[in-house]
Amino acid sequence: MALLQQIGAENELALTYAGYGRLHQQQGDLAQARAYLTRALTIFERLVDTARTGADTPAVGALGRRVLAAQAWNSHVIDT
Repeated sequence: MALLQQIGAENELALTYAGYGRLHQQQGDLAQARAYLTRALTIFERLVDTARTGADTPAVGALGRRVLAAQAWNSHVIDT
Protein backbone atom coordinates (compact mmCIF):
# COMPACT_ATOMS: atom_id res chain seq x y z
CA MET A 1 0.00 0.00 0.00
CA ALA A 2 2.85 2.37 0.73
CA LEU A 3 4.20 1.92 -2.79
CA LEU A 4 0.78 2.61 -4.31
CA GLN A 5 0.59 5.81 -2.26
CA GLN A 6 4.09 6.86 -3.28
CA ILE A 7 3.44 6.45 -6.99
CA GLY A 8 -0.04 7.99 -6.82
CA ALA A 9 -1.90 4.89 -7.98
CA GLU A 10 -5.11 5.91 -6.24
CA ASN A 11 -7.47 3.57 -8.07
CA GLU A 12 -5.29 0.57 -7.27
CA LEU A 13 -4.87 1.77 -3.69
CA ALA A 14 -8.64 2.01 -3.28
CA LEU A 15 -9.07 -1.48 -4.71
CA THR A 16 -6.46 -2.75 -2.27
CA TYR A 17 -8.19 -1.07 0.66
CA ALA A 18 -11.50 -2.61 -0.46
CA GLY A 19 -9.87 -6.04 -0.62
CA TYR A 20 -8.44 -5.67 2.85
CA GLY A 21 -11.86 -4.54 4.05
CA ARG A 22 -13.51 -7.65 2.63
CA LEU A 23 -10.79 -9.84 4.17
CA HIS A 24 -11.31 -8.32 7.62
CA GLN A 25 -15.08 -8.65 7.23
CA GLN A 26 -14.73 -12.35 6.39
CA GLN A 27 -12.53 -12.77 9.46
CA GLY A 28 -15.14 -11.08 11.63
CA ASP A 29 -13.13 -7.93 12.38
CA LEU A 30 -15.82 -5.43 11.48
CA ALA A 31 -14.03 -2.39 12.88
CA GLN A 32 -11.02 -2.95 10.61
CA ALA A 33 -13.31 -3.86 7.70
CA ARG A 34 -15.21 -0.61 8.13
CA ALA A 35 -11.98 1.40 8.33
CA TYR A 36 -10.52 -0.04 5.12
CA LEU A 37 -13.81 0.16 3.22
CA THR A 38 -14.26 3.76 4.28
CA ARG A 39 -10.77 4.59 2.98
CA ALA A 40 -11.58 2.89 -0.31
CA LEU A 41 -14.87 4.71 -0.63
CA THR A 42 -13.26 8.08 0.10
CA ILE A 43 -10.70 7.55 -2.66
CA PHE A 44 -13.29 6.28 -5.18
CA GLU A 45 -15.51 9.30 -4.50
CA ARG A 46 -12.60 11.68 -4.95
CA LEU A 47 -11.64 9.99 -8.22
CA VAL A 48 -15.19 10.27 -9.53
CA ASP A 49 -15.37 13.94 -8.58
CA THR A 50 -12.06 14.57 -10.31
CA ALA A 51 -13.15 12.69 -13.42
CA ARG A 52 -16.46 14.57 -13.58
CA THR A 53 -14.63 17.87 -13.88
CA GLY A 54 -13.03 16.55 -17.07
CA ALA A 55 -15.29 14.72 -19.50
CA ASP A 56 -17.98 12.10 -19.28
CA THR A 57 -16.08 9.01 -20.39
CA PRO A 58 -16.48 5.26 -19.89
CA ALA A 59 -13.87 5.52 -17.12
CA VAL A 60 -16.15 7.87 -15.19
CA GLY A 61 -18.97 5.35 -15.49
CA ALA A 62 -16.72 2.53 -14.28
CA LEU A 63 -15.60 4.59 -11.30
CA GLY A 64 -19.19 5.46 -10.53
CA ARG A 65 -20.12 1.78 -10.46
CA ARG A 66 -17.19 1.08 -8.12
CA VAL A 67 -18.29 3.89 -5.80
CA LEU A 68 -21.84 2.53 -5.70
CA ALA A 69 -20.55 -0.99 -5.02
CA ALA A 70 -18.24 0.31 -2.28
CA GLN A 71 -21.07 2.28 -0.69
CA ALA A 72 -23.34 -0.76 -0.72
CA TRP A 73 -20.63 -3.01 0.73
CA ASN A 74 -19.70 -0.47 3.41
CA SER A 75 -23.36 -0.08 4.34
CA HIS A 76 -23.69 -3.87 4.60
CA VAL A 77 -20.66 -4.14 6.91
CA ILE A 78 -21.85 -1.29 9.10
CA ASP A 79 -25.33 -2.86 9.42
CA THR A 80 -23.89 -6.30 10.25
